[in-house]
Amino acid sequence: MQFTVYDKATGKILRSGFSVTPDIQAGNDSEGVVIGVSEPFGYVQNGEVIKIVAPSEFHQFDYVTKTWVLNLSEAKAQAKDRITKSRNAEEANGFTAYGNVFDSDTTAVQRISVAVQAANAVGETFTVVWTCKDNTTITLDYAQTLALPAFMADVANTLHIKARKLKDQIDSASSLEEINLIVW
Repeated sequence: MQFTVYDKATGKILRSGFSVTPDIQAGNDSEGVVIGVSEPFGYVQNGEVIKIVAPSEFHQFDYVTKTWVLNLSEAKAQAKDRITKSRNAEEANGFTAYGNVFDSDTTAVQRISVAVQAANAVGETFTVVWTCKDNTTITLDYAQTLALPAFMADVANTLHIKARKLKDQIDSASSLEEINLIVW
C-alpha cells in the first residue's frame, strides 16, 4: 500500500513509498503518515497531501508559510556563471588581424605563444606561414607575429568589459524576471 510520511510541525514530506504495513512507517511522534498516497514532493495539510512544483530552479519552498521563496543570490550566481561561459566561448571563437580571422582556442593560443618565442629567437628575419581559422594561409613577418597577442588581448579586453557590465546589471537586478532579461 502507498504511504507518505511527513513532519507534523511543518507538513514537509519526509519520505514516501509502498509498504505492507504503511501505518508503522512514521519513525517517531513528530512524524505523521498518510496512507493511500505516495508523493515525494509536497506537504501535508489537514491530512491531505498537497503536491508542489517550483516556479523556477531558484525557488525554495517554505514549509512553515507554505509559500515559495526566491533564492535571488543563487539566481544571480548562476546568471553570472552563464555570462562567464558565454564570454569564454566567444573569446575562444577567434580574433581578426591583418584582414584574417585567427583561431583563439587554447591550442591556438599556445601555438601563437610558441611563434612569438620563435620570432624573438630568430629576430627580424623571422617569417611564418600561418593557417587561419578558415584554413587559408597568411605569411607573417617578425613584427606581425609579435603583434598577434595584442590583437587577442584587445578582443579579450572588449569581451571582459562587456561581461563586467552585464554582471553589474545582474548585481543590480531585484527579480528573477530582471535577471532573465540580461543575456550575452
